[in-house]
Amino acid sequence: MAVSATQAPIRPALLCRSQQLHGEGQQPTFGFTVNWKSFSDSTTVFVGQCFVDKSREESLHTMWLLREEVKAEKDDWKATRLHLRLYWECRPPPTPSHQPGLCTGSTSGCQLRIQHGVGPSADRSPPPQCSLLGLWQNDLGSEMNISAGNNAGKFFGTYLTKVSATHKPIAVSPLRGSQQMGNVKQPTFGFTVTWSFTDSTTVFVGQCFVDDKGKETLQTMWLLRKKVDSIEDNWQATLVGTNNFTRLQSRGVGASCRLQLHLLTSCPWQGIRCSIQHREAASVT
Repeated sequence: MAVSATQAPIRPALLCRSQQLHGEGQQPTFGFTVNWKSFSDSTTVFVGQCFVDKSREESLHTMWLLREEVKAEKDDWKATRLHLRLYWECRPPPTPSHQPGLCTGSTSGCQLRIQHGVGPSADRSPPPQCSLLGLWQNDLGSEMNISAGNNAGKFFGTYLTKVSATHKPIAVSPLRGSQQMGNVKQPTFGFTVTWSFTDSTTVFVGQCFVDDKGKETLQTMWLLRKKVDSIEDNWQATLVGTNNFTRLQSRGVGASCRLQLHLLTSCPWQGIRCSIQHREAASVT
């Protein structure tokens, strides 16, 4: 990280990623969350696609949402920042494991070309923490079940959308993310949904709020990355929107909790792998 709005010293921050492992070609969509817990209460999510040009050089074209912590729900309108033109140019040195022309995602040799405002906002004093675990429903009827988390703030679960632009049957999809930890009453968080029935990827960033009556609300903003066939179509590949989630009573193990996929368990980014199998591209919201 090279830029930040906080006065605290900038430190390295871990990221939690997910990418599509199916689809046509070698240019998958992906998403990841950066938890700035080492020096801020903010969280940033990135969504994008890997491209390989005619000279077989790799680049990651992304959009990001940065969520600052605010003290009250009435300030939610000013808590999320958006950037449209952020990309990495990657020229990793030749190694036995690197295959030129495949978006391997190695960060060695990568340079962030445009980085205005990506950094976190100023620290705030953290009050007691709010848990994201459980079953949630948004204003469109989509459901997510956050079923596991750890002391580092990483969490995992499933997402069942109620809306889709694809003609394929909607299926439960895996999500993974990260939230601010410590004694934070209303933490910021981010997560990635890697859709199991399309080549698209969606990232969400938001904050948990608890009102005077104890009602919990997750205010989020999302970026949906549709897969496109060429870098010339990159301008139309990302959709943006908002969702509010409220907690549902647990219904036990149901359709929204059954996942017939193999979930990747390694959360830190280990490189974006681009060797994938064919599946028709479609978009999901």
